[in-house]
Amino acid sequence: MTSENQAQTTISSSDVYHAKELVGRQLTDDGTDWALVRLDRPVKNHQPLKIRRNGKIKDQQHVYVMGHPCGIPLKYAAGSRVRNNQEEAYSVANLDTFGGNSGSCVLHAGDEDGLENGMVEGILVRGETDFDDVNGCKRSNVCPDDKCRGEDCTRTTEFAHLVPE
Repeated sequence: MTSENQAQTTISSSDVYHAKELVGRQLTDDGTDWALVRLDRPVKNHQPLKIRRNGKIKDQQHVYVMGHPCGIPLKYAAGSRVRNNQEEAYSVANLDTFGGNSGSCVLHAGDEDGLENGMVEGILVRGETDFDDVNGCKRSNVCPDDKCRGEDCTRTTEFAHLVPE
């Protein structure tokens, strides 16, 4: 959006990139789900985000997500937290996401632990059913914070070894 009421409907060709090479990928029964691609050229005028390279996010840590669910403009969804941190390959959070958010970065909401706000903790890979069918109409599935299955986030530590520092 260029303002509260005006959508940006054109993108400069200099901001359009293509995949050049598959650097790595993994999809396993234990929940690992990621792919990493190399772009066709260096990205100019954009600062890369930092990623977690070791360790795990804290239990109950606040996180947020940004992405383009259901084909809409960029959605920022804050106010979420890690609900289940037991799996090695992924964590589960109560993120407000929909289909099309897969691959969105899940970011650390900075706090007293000294970690930077905006560090990428994972990527969204799967989650709760998004819509309920009510009398032939689709309605958003609303889940209380501690109900439903939550949204799974592959940890960046699963692929950090392939990402240059």
